[in-house]
Amino acid sequence: MYYVDVPKPDDTEIILNLADFPTGAAIYIYKKTKLHYQLSLPEGQVLKKRFSLNGEEMYLMDGYFELVPTSNVRTTKKLTVDIEVDPHSESISGKLGFENYIGKFEYTLVFIPDAVLHLNNIVHHRNKDDYFELTWDKPELEQYTVDKYRITYYHNNKTYVKEITDPHETGFVDSLAVFGALYYRIETFFKEAIREPWVDVYTTVIEFPKNSIRFEYTGVNSGKISWPKNEYKSRYAFATGYYGDIVYEGEENYFEIDDLIEFTRDKNNLFPFSQGVLYELYVVPFDTKSISKDGAWSIHYDVLYSPSLITIEDGYLDFQICTDTPTNRLFVRNGYNFWIYDKDDLELLDQGEVDELSLSWNGRIFCSEKSSLIVIPSSGCIELVSYDLKNYEKLQFDREEELTYREYLLHPLSVQRT
Repeated sequence: MYYVDVPKPDDTEIILNLADFPTGAAIYIYKKTKLHYQLSLPEGQVLKKRFSLNGEEMYLMDGYFELVPTSNVRTTKKLTVDIEVDPHSESISGKLGFENYIGKFEYTLVFIPDAVLHLNNIVHHRNKDDYFELTWDKPELEQYTVDKYRITYYHNNKTYVKEITDPHETGFVDSLAVFGALYYRIETFFKEAIREPWVDVYTTVIEFPKNSIRFEYTGVNSGKISWPKNEYKSRYAFATGYYGDIVYEGEENYFEIDDLIEFTRDKNNLFPFSQGVLYELYVVPFDTKSISKDGAWSIHYDVLYSPSLITIEDGYLDFQICTDTPTNRLFVRNGYNFWIYDKDDLELLDQGEVDELSLSWNGRIFCSEKSSLIVIPSSGCIELVSYDLKNYEKLQFDREEELTYREYLLHPLSVQRT
C-alpha cells in the first residue's frame, strides 16, 4: 500500500496597496486622514485579516481606515497588517495548514498634530515692471509634494483661473489688479493620494485716501486736477458727478484745464469745482483700450479738495472776476456774493454779501485801483462796491452816457476817457 500526495497550490503572493506607499514606508499623519487599501488575495478562505496599531487591533471601514493624531506631541507608531488565506489544498501539508498563504506588512506611522496645513507667507508687492504680484512659500512638509497650484480671481465681473504646474513657481503676476477690492482663492494640489488640497484665500484693498483729488489754479481761468499716482501700472479716467461724463482718460495722474469757464459751462455747482460735490476717478488696467462709464470698473469716489478752491453753494452760474494788481487781490462775484483771494496763492482773504446789488446779468466787472472800488456795470447805472465789501454806491446815467460807456466796454482804445 502506498500514498500519492496531490500537488501543492501554485505560489501566489498576497498584495497590499496601502495608499500607494511601499511596505516598510513611513507615513506622516498631520490631521484626520483616510488611508485607503486594496488587497489582492489568492483563492481560498480568508482566515485572518488584522490591522493593528502598536498591537491594538484597528476598526476597518469598507476599503479604508482613519487615523487621527491623539496627542499634542509628535509620536511614532507601528502599523501591522496580517493576512492568512486557506487555499483548501487536499494535500497532507494543506490539511495541516502548512500551505496557507500568509502575508505580513509593516509601516511606520508618524503623527504630527501641530503642523500648519496651508500656505505660509502669502503677500503681494509691486514687481520690477510695476505690476501686482502675489507670492507665497513652497510647502516643506514630509509627503506633501506639490503637484500644482490653481488660482481663482475676479475682475470687472469676470472670473479668471490660472494654473501653475511648476511646483517651484511660487508667484503669480496679475496685471489686472490695479485698484479696489481684490480676492484670490489659491488651491494647492499634492501628488500623494492621501493629501487633500489646501485652500487659501487672500484678500486686499488698493485705494486712495479721502480728499486725495486735488485742484490747483494755474491761472485766473485755468487749473489742474491731480490725484495720487497709483501703486500699480494703471490708466485713469475722471468723471464729473456720480455716474457723470468722463472728461479725461489717459496714463497721467493729472489733467489741465485751459478755460475753466468753458469747461464748467452748463454744469451745476461747478466754478471751477465745488467742495462737497462727488467726483469719480476710474483706475483701470494699463492695457485697457477705452474706458466707459458703463463698465464695472474700480472707482475712487471723492470730493475735490483744494485749500484755495473758489466755490459756490447755490449753483448760480453768473461769475465775474477782476484783479487789483497793486494790492495783489483777486475778486470773484456771484450774485450778491463776493470772495476775495490773494492773487498769487489764491488764499481766501475775505468773503461777504452786498444785498443792495441788482442781479441783471453782465459778463464783466472791473477794479478801480485808484479808488479801491469794484466797478459793476449794469443797465442804466454803474454799481460800486468797496474792496472791504462794506460800502455800496449806485451811479445812474442817461441814455447817451450809457451808449458811450457801452462803446468803451467793447472798444476801450477807441473812446477817449474823461
